[in-house]
Order: sequence, then C-alpha cells, then structure tokens
Amino acid sequence: MHDPHVPVPRGSAAPGGPRPQRRPLRILAALVLAAAVVPVIGQAAAQASVARRPVPGTAGPRKAGSTRVGDVAATRQLPFAVTLPLRNRPALDALISRVSNPRSPAYGRYLTPSQFMARFAPTRSQVATVTGFLRSEGITVASVSSNRTVVDATGTAANVERAFGSSMGRYHDRSTGRNYVANDRVLSVPSSVRADVLGIVGLDSHYLRHHPPLHAAEAPRAGAGPAGGWTPAQLKTGYDVSPLASAGFTGSGQHVGLFELDGFQQSNITTYDNQYGLGSPSPTVVRVDGGSGSLGGGQVEVELDIEVIQAIAPAAAITVWEGPNSDQGVIDTYNAMAVSNTTPANSTSWGLCEPNSSQATINSEDQVFAQMAAQGQSLFAASGDSAAYDCGVNGQLAVDNPADDPNVTGTGGTRLTLASNNTYSSETTWDTNATEGGGGGVSTKFGKPSWQNAPGVPSNCSTHRCVPDISSNADPATGYSIFSQGRWTVVGGTSAAAPMWAGFTAVYNQDATANGTARLGFANPVLYQLASTTQSFPPYHDITTGHTSTTTNWPATAGYDLATGLGSFDANNFARDRISGGGTTNDFSIGASPSTVSVAAGSAGTTTISTATTSGSAQTVSLSAGGLPSGASASFNPASVTSGGSSTLTLSTSSSTPSGSYAVTVTGTGTSATHSTPVTLTVTGGGGGGSVQVVGNPGFETGTTPWSLTAGVRNSSTSEPAHSGSWDAWLDGYGRTHTDSATQSVTIPSGHTTATLQFYLHIDTSETTTTTAYDRLTVKIGSTTLATYSNLNKASGYAVHSFNVSGFIGQTVTLSFSGTEDVSLQTSFVLDDITLTAN
Repeated sequence: MHDPHVPVPRGSAAPGGPRPQRRPLRILAALVLAAAVVPVIGQAAAQASVARRPVPGTAGPRKAGSTRVGDVAATRQLPFAVTLPLRNRPALDALISRVSNPRSPAYGRYLTPSQFMARFAPTRSQVATVTGFLRSEGITVASVSSNRTVVDATGTAANVERAFGSSMGRYHDRSTGRNYVANDRVLSVPSSVRADVLGIVGLDSHYLRHHPPLHAAEAPRAGAGPAGGWTPAQLKTGYDVSPLASAGFTGSGQHVGLFELDGFQQSNITTYDNQYGLGSPSPTVVRVDGGSGSLGGGQVEVELDIEVIQAIAPAAAITVWEGPNSDQGVIDTYNAMAVSNTTPANSTSWGLCEPNSSQATINSEDQVFAQMAAQGQSLFAASGDSAAYDCGVNGQLAVDNPADDPNVTGTGGTRLTLASNNTYSSETTWDTNATEGGGGGVSTKFGKPSWQNAPGVPSNCSTHRCVPDISSNADPATGYSIFSQGRWTVVGGTSAAAPMWAGFTAVYNQDATANGTARLGFANPVLYQLASTTQSFPPYHDITTGHTSTTTNWPATAGYDLATGLGSFDANNFARDRISGGGTTNDFSIGASPSTVSVAAGSAGTTTISTATTSGSAQTVSLSAGGLPSGASASFNPASVTSGGSSTLTLSTSSSTPSGSYAVTVTGTGTSATHSTPVTLTVTGGGGGGSVQVVGNPGFETGTTPWSLTAGVRNSSTSEPAHSGSWDAWLDGYGRTHTDSATQSVTIPSGHTTATLQFYLHIDTSETTTTTAYDRLTVKIGSTTLATYSNLNKASGYAVHSFNVSGFIGQTVTLSFSGTEDVSLQTSFVLDDITLTAN
C-alpha cells in the first residue's frame, strides 16, 4: 500500500481512486534525456527519504455525492494559507477567562494587538521555518499576517503536490452541481516543519459559506415597513432599546465590524437611512485579499446586516470586512478584524455546517477568535436557519460553524410579536418546518466551556459546547423591513439576529463607557452569569414555547434551551443590571381607574389617577388635565405625587356644559419623563351653548385609546410625518393586498344645530396610472359613506377635508376610515388631526 505521507508523483495511482497513467518513456528518449532525468530521480529519492508527518484536519470532509473527474493541471496556480500555532495557548485561555469574567479583578483589562503579539504570537523563527520550506518547494509566499499566524502563498499544482504529499483532483458534486478542486488525501510536511504548522487551508474548495437571509412569503406580514416588516422604531420599542436611545445612547463613538463575503450598494443603504430618518454614517469597506469580487447572491445579506445595525445603533460607525468566499479568504478576513482591533462589536452571518467544516479551518478560526476575545472584541454569529439539521439533511443533527466556537456567541432565532403600541408582547421559537428555523444543538468539535452553566442547560451539554447562546427575532413572517437590490422587502433568518445583538452591544458599550464600566467584550461569560444569578431587572425574554423544528428536537424550556439559548435581550434592563448608572434610571407609568366619568351637567365626578415607578428611583410627578368642555374644570388632590402614589381627579361641570362625551387627557410631568392617560367625561342634560369637539385623541398623540386601529397604523416615522405633533395614522403602504382601518365611537350631543367632521389626509403612491383607482380609502360615519379617496388623489402634502354631519346630532355613531390596497404598488393614506365639532 502506498504510504500517504510520501508524495505521489503526478500520473501515478493514488489510494482512493485510479489516476491516468502516463506512457513509459521509450528507451531512446530515455537515453537522449538521461542528463535531465538523473537529477529528477535523485530529487525524488531525496524527497522520499525525508521523514514526513501529516497535518491533522487537512483531509477535508468526505466528499459524499462527489465524483473525481480528473487531475488538476500541473501548471495551475493554487492559492492557500498555512496557519501557525499560537504560543502558550493554555495561558491565553486563562487570560480570556479573567478579562471576560465580571467577578474577576482583571475584568475589562483587554490586550492590545501588540501585547497579544508579545505573549502569544508565533515567533519570527517559526515564520522563517515555514516560509523557508514553502520557498524551497518553489512556492511563492505572498504575505505574512502582522500577528504572524497566517502565511498566504501560491504555487503550481505540481509544486503543491510535492510540498504536501498529496495529488490534487478535480471533483464534481452531483447534489449541488458545483465543480471544485481538493487534495485527495491528508496533507503532510517534513517532520522538521510540522511543529510550526497548525493547518493548511484553501486547497479544498468544496464547501462555500452561506446564510443568505430568508425572504418573507407574500402572505400578510407583521410590521409597518413599506413592504411590511419591523421598522427601526418598532424594533427599538419591542426590545426596549428606546429608553437608552432617549438617554442619548445610539451607538455614537462606537464601531461595529461586519464579516462579509459579498458586497453591497451604498444607494440601497442610503434609501433605508432616509426612509427612517436615521442619519447614520456611511459604512467603511476594507477589502481583504481583493474582496469578494462582483456583487453576487449574498448582496442582500450584506445590506441586511448594515441596515439592522443602523436600526438599533444608528450613530455607530460600521466597518465592512469583505473577503472572498474560500477557506483562505475566511481565515484572512477574520484575522484582519482581529489584528486591526478597531471594532469592539462584531457580527458574522456567514457559516457552514460543522460536519462540512475541515478541522484545519476550524482550528485556524479558533485562534483568531481567541485573539479577538483577549482583546475584548464581541463576535455574534448566526446559528443557522435549518433548525436542528444545519447540513440540511434530515436525520443528521448538526450545528453551524463558527457559532459553535466557544469564543463566539452563537445567535439563534425567534418569532417576535409586538403589542399594538409596539411594546414587547411575546416570543416563540422560530420553527417554520422540520428543516427551517433557528439553528441549535450540540457541537461534535468543541468540548463544554467552563462558563456554559445556567438554569436549564441540559445534560447533553455536560461534555460538549451547545448553541445557541442567545437569540432574537428571525422568522421571515415577523421579519425586518429592509431596502436591498433596489426594492423594499421583508427578510428574516438568524442572519438578522446576529447583527441585532451586535447593534445592541454598540449601544451598551457607549452606555458603559459613559458610566466608567468596561465594554461587553467577549460576551458569553457575562451572558451566562446574568442568567445564573438574580437580577434587579429581567435582562432576557425567556422563550418557553416551540422547538427548533416541527419534531421534538430541542424544545424551548424555562431557562437555557437548545432552541433559543438564554432568550432575547431586554436592552434597558440588561444595561441597568450590568452598568452602574446605565439604562434609564428613572421612569414611571400613569393610569386612570375608572377611565370613564359620567355626570349630569352642573355636578362633579371623580376618578383615581395612579402612578408607578417602572425603573430607577421614584420621582415627583405633577398632574394636569386637557381637553375639557366649556364650563368644566379639573382638580387633583394632591396636585403632584411621588411615582408610586395616587391622586383623586375631580371633574366639575356647570349647567351650561354641553351634553356629550369628551376625551380628557391627564398628563403626568416628572423630573425625567412625561406620560399621559385618557379619561372619557360623559355629560348628560347639559345646555346647548358652546362648541363641543367629540373625537378623542384626534392626533393619535396619547396612544391608541379610544381609537380601534389595525396593527402598525399608529405611526411616528419621519417617512410619513404627522400634520402636527409627532404621531399620525398611516393606513396601508404595503404594496400588496392589505386592509387597514381606524375607527372610533363618538357621541354628538343634543342641543346643537350643526356638526362638522374635519380631518387632514396625505396620500402618496407608487402607482403611475392617472385613470384607474387601484387602492382606496373609504370614510364613513355610521353606515353613511362620506367620501372615497384613491391613488388618483395623491398629493405632495396634507389636504384638509370637511363634511357636514349635522344629521347625526344626538346620536352615538362610529367614525370609520378604511384603506384597502390591491396586489402590488403601495399607496399610503395618512390621517391626522381628526375632529368632529358640534356648534
């Protein structure tokens, strides 16, 4: 049997498959060429006599479904990388543990790249040994990384085969239709070099990294984006980022790094930024190994990553590290992020299932991630979108790389539901079907990290690394509003969850820096410690329903689980738990009980206004009331309270106060926040004098009450600004079959002679027709249709519309605005300042 550690001459038979045989030289030719042949024979004999050792992990994953179709041409240039092992790895792992443990005195004392080099990088002598060996084999050394861990090189196939003791073959993968090249057996090097070689990567081009985000189906989608999808405002409200943003923590002064294997178009990013009024700086691009080439199928991934970061941390600077999609490109790009050390928060949405990842590549990546952890660089990686089967093969449980690496934070996926006011409602696992959902499971490559302890960690994680660590929204049905490749769309996938966490980390790091606390750094020890101890504020949303697939694999449970890890973040709570002075320190809520007061004209009624401290310390809250009818007054006893206390509101009327229902707004003004609550005052038997406005919350400024609105209608986006104030009602605008409505029951009091409905309406549309009404808004009072508007009525600003509704005086009727869209091209109907006044 052929010794796999000895080079196979080109044209000879190789174990694992026949190779074409060259014809024997004719004797005459041999005699004529003898002078040239003798040195070659001598060289081969000398090479065979050199003791060689295999480089573990370089055989590559087995090529199931692949067929070898021939040799690689001897003169073909093959680029690859040789990685060198770090020194003192046990000491490095111990240092990472100290600087990442919040209970350690060394927490936050991260290394600089130069400090890392001095203590752990390979020596110059090791680099000289490796580069000298390569050059002796006729291989060109292209570069040596500044941390001396990666040597990039290029050689002909003939030289590569001779250097590493393996023939190079051309293969065809029947399952994917891809052609690729690969070494036919494990690579080897001379024994004198072996100790200085960790891995050889890039010669096997079988598997490419993937994770393109998933587009939502054309079914109705959650969210208020132009085509559906959660908007930045909805995401920040839902995940409790808004209090931090209100305190000025928007990522200013922070830097986020994105690992990418494709490019993007700035025009798409600018459209997204302008739509949501984010004012974000343009990303900086660093192309490694020449970048990814022309735009490809991963463009939407890159644009998603950038836009999700901007949604959560709009003021953060973003660096896109763009490399080619190869093992060598992956190592070089991650290493560039580490040696630069300019991006404390980082995200990667590109991955490969663990069984298809070569051990040499995994080992080489792990060194880079260890350097990032020692330098305090967070790295969040998508855990995959194939549920428990990351390789996409039913029955083969697998996790994703690099989310599986212990120095990386694996980020899983959920399905997010928001309340009508966009606050957090609930989350379940994302489990569309057996092979689509948030990735999770048990690694077969990495042992259990010491920090992976928390309530709920299952027994199958007692010896191996488990993922994900944490999660956030990833289901395309509750996906993200993004602008990519020239259009608005909705996407999901753990590709979105990872940059969500990186964006939050930028906000957190700004808060921490402002309050003299270390930035998050390598996140996992902090994440699990928060989950393992009692916190003042719940830092996570614990997801307890669903699985990673429609089977029974990895059910969601209380605490940690393999479906969603520790759960998703509550940004403000997380910051308050970790940072002294972080988060929103003082806030309160306000409410009325009962919320309706009914009195006869000339008398008074009461209700109780209650407040509660929702965060931080209690504060003084001054109370006032607005929206009172003529002849009515309000008094509070006491006039101000400490949040957590209550006051009695007395609403007094006179005999001349007109009958009817009135939307009274009670406002609490505190030292750090202001909140309002509605109270409906109903007056009976009153006089007919004076003017009465009966629509409650006419500008949508105090929430949804007493309106009944479909989800996402109440709007504060600058893309459809209010006529006055900050809020309006944005109906439709999805560009697909959709219906939105805004309704309110009103009572027009008796004793008046006229009643007038007035509202401000802005219509914009993507329809280009000037003759056909495709999308319509219908305005009704009771069962009577007052008007119908359509895409034909588009205008650049608001138009005021008035209707005489005197025929409804003395009645309680429903005021209704209903907007409908057809299958394509959006039309937005935006309403504000709706009044119905009786005189």
